[in-house]
Amino acid sequence: MTARSYRGMRVAVLGAGRTGASLARFFMQRGAEVVVFAEQEPMGWPQDLANVPVVVGRLDPERLARFARVAASPGIPWTHPALVALRARGVRIIGDWELFVRNWRGVIAAVTGTNGKSTVVTLAGRMAETLPHGAAVGGNLGTPLLDLLAQPAKYAVVEVSSFQLERSRAMRVPVAVLTSFAPDHLEAHGGLAAYRKAKKKLFLRQRAGDVAILPDDPHWQRLGRALAARGVRVLWIGREIRADDGQVFWQGMDGGAKSAGPVRVVGAHARRNVAIAAQIAALLGVAESVIREGVTSFLGLPHRLQALGECAGHSWFDDSKATNPQAAQAALEAFERVIWICGGDTKGVPLEALVPVVRRRVAHAVIIGRDPSPFVALCAQAGVPHTVARTIEEAVAIAARLAPGIPVVLSPAAASLDQFSSYAERGERFAAAVRALEASRAA
Repeated sequence: MTARSYRGMRVAVLGAGRTGASLARFFMQRGAEVVVFAEQEPMGWPQDLANVPVVVGRLDPERLARFARVAASPGIPWTHPALVALRARGVRIIGDWELFVRNWRGVIAAVTGTNGKSTVVTLAGRMAETLPHGAAVGGNLGTPLLDLLAQPAKYAVVEVSSFQLERSRAMRVPVAVLTSFAPDHLEAHGGLAAYRKAKKKLFLRQRAGDVAILPDDPHWQRLGRALAARGVRVLWIGREIRADDGQVFWQGMDGGAKSAGPVRVVGAHARRNVAIAAQIAALLGVAESVIREGVTSFLGLPHRLQALGECAGHSWFDDSKATNPQAAQAALEAFERVIWICGGDTKGVPLEALVPVVRRRVAHAVIIGRDPSPFVALCAQAGVPHTVARTIEEAVAIAARLAPGIPVVLSPAAASLDQFSSYAERGERFAAAVRALEASRAA
């Protein structure tokens, strides 16, 4: 769709966060008459959008249906009653992912997955920025997709969430990546099948000459076979793309196996993410020497099994980004024994899959969160002693008094919004509590 197609068109944008603002900006710059609808007052609405009306209150499908186009930011659940009502009326709701792909004039490497997206995009993007004409990096992480259109780069390395995919048509991208898949966001999507369907959308329009990177498990093998049958090159996480003994492996442009190491991130899952990033960089044409330097110097991202240092006889690790059981399992597997700080909003995801790893790895669990009962039940089932803490600060104090020499890992296996504004705030409060503990012992 060209820029002229929106001139004079009345467009409703749902959501006033970062992505909602980028949608409003996109349509406004292309001549549309934009009205933003939000259920809460926007925080820090951008100055360049000061003339765009913002209607605050319950989303009214009757009113929204009168607009020529409705665009929804990913923060509005697809199961929201207003969106359900609009779709029932035959109103097509568009998202930023579809608009981005239609308007980007270069090569796109798109990354989705339950865990690991941000790490992969950040590292692959850093390496891709060395290419001639540069790379734009963002999406669900950092700069919103539509704001990337202003950058004069040839390549785009972007993170795409299931929420972005579900409200867009299937779009073709030359490099599509699924880092991992496990139950998550089930309440927002309406179940596991809908969540899986959203992730699959990233690959549905790929054609001969494109590349798909997929986890090596039976469900995604079926998709991989279908893609290969139509000429898509399929690379497997766990086969060609893997991590072993501190080394990471990927396929070079010549099809030969490449490796680099040692890598510095903690945990097999983190090293696997580094290998995926190396593969993306290689597919985009990044020099092998740059890839080797990139993967061996990368220290990881904040709140992803981030080492905080030694205090009170323990090593402390911030893995607050572990907002689902699969992510927490990967963190726990990185240690022989841990004191595990866990808990929060499970988002409707069952915890039973964690029982074996908790039984093997956890010496003691300290449970936070408004409703600790799912984690209390998990610990009882695993036969692991546990203590409930009212705050993250209390959890740090309790953990410090437990058996010395055992690492303390905040890896909640749950979302943070029951007690914090974000997983980042949760991690920052944890790190601040560890620093305060260290200062009190030094006094």
